[in-house]
Amino acid sequence: MEIQQQKKTPHNQIRSCFKLNIDICPVDPKLERNKIFVGMPFSDEYLDSFNYGIKLAIEYCGFKYFKADEVISNIDIMCKICRELQSCGLAIFNISDLNPNVMLELGLAYGMGKPVIIVKDSKTKIITDIGGIEYIEYTHAHDLQQKLIKALLNIR
Repeated sequence: MEIQQQKKTPHNQIRSCFKLNIDICPVDPKLERNKIFVGMPFSDEYLDSFNYGIKLAIEYCGFKYFKADEVISNIDIMCKICRELQSCGLAIFNISDLNPNVMLELGLAYGMGKPVIIVKDSKTKIITDIGGIEYIEYTHAHDLQQKLIKALLNIR
C-alpha cells in the first residue's frame, strides 16, 4: 500500500483557495519579506495620506510596497489581493472611512498570520470589533509619515 505525501503549505500561504475551492494557492506566491502590502480606500480623499505619508515612510525605511490600484492586470481582483498578501512580509491598512473592501483585506491578512499596521485618520470613529487592536491615528500626511517611520524602524 502506497502512502501519498501531502504537499506542505508554505507558512506564508493560505491553506485553501476560497475563490477556487481547492487546497493551497495555485499561484504558489513566494514570500518577499521586504515587501509591504498597502490596503486603503481608492478615493482621492486619501491620496495625500498615501503619497506623502505611507509611501514616503515605506521608502525611507527601505521597503518596497504593493498597492492594488497601481498595478493593472486582467486577473480577478480578489486573486490579485490574496496573492500579494501572501507574498508580503508585512501589511499596512488605512481603515479611514471603514471601507468594506479594506476591512475584508485586513481580516484576510490576520487570517494569514501577517504582521499588520493599522492606520486611520482622526475623524474616523473606531468600531468596537477592532477597538482593542492597536492602531496609528493621524491628523495629516506628515503626521502619518513620522508615526509610520517610527513603527517600521521598530519592526526592522
